[in-house]
Amino acid sequence: MLNLIKLEMRRFGIAAYVKRIIIINLLMSAIVLALYYAVPLTGEPNPLASYQDALFVIDRLVRVVFILYAAVLISRLIIGEYKNKTISLLFTYPINRKKIILSKLLIVCALTFAMILISNVFVTFVFWIADSIVSYIPGSLAMEDLVQQAIKIVVQAAAAAGMSLIPLYFGMSKKSVPATILSSFIVLLITTTSIFRETMGSIVATSVLLTAAGPLVAYFTIRKIEHTDAP
Repeated sequence: MLNLIKLEMRRFGIAAYVKRIIIINLLMSAIVLALYYAVPLTGEPNPLASYQDALFVIDRLVRVVFILYAAVLISRLIIGEYKNKTISLLFTYPINRKKIILSKLLIVCALTFAMILISNVFVTFVFWIADSIVSYIPGSLAMEDLVQQAIKIVVQAAAAAGMSLIPLYFGMSKKSVPATILSSFIVLLITTTSIFRETMGSIVATSVLLTAAGPLVAYFTIRKIEHTDAP
């Protein structure tokens, strides 16, 4: 399985992926810095008024971006292969179909999980550098807050990796890239719709349900993959 994952990563083009992730991280950092510097000048309530607020905004932004990007990965690694019929050639190899699809899904989950962790660290570090220069936020970032945030980010990243597989159901049903991306937007709407200060995604039952739905979708997709051919 490990060799199959390495082969898929080479076909995927990991170097180009790393470049895109660097650009995405720079854009997210720019958005956070724009909020940090520009909003106080408008007289509007600052969404980054405290370190807790800043960590919340950064984590939420990162998860939204990479749940959406996971749909792009599913579209490219699986749905696109069906649309282009390249999956038919891949299935002629003396490799079990289920292992091929499983390797692709493991890549999506692993990259989503890893990029949420890495991007949280990167954007938070950029924000911390900016605040150490300007010091809009009173006080300092306590180690206790950082530890609590790190634990929360790991849990949320694992949940996001599970949720990221939900669009696979809609994409495979229609063999459609737009359906895959649109269903990802719906997942984001459910998980990020604000209810006062909290989000539906922070409600434990909702998060557990959505997190479990992703692996279930993957399981049923893999189970019937022997009978699923390119249209």
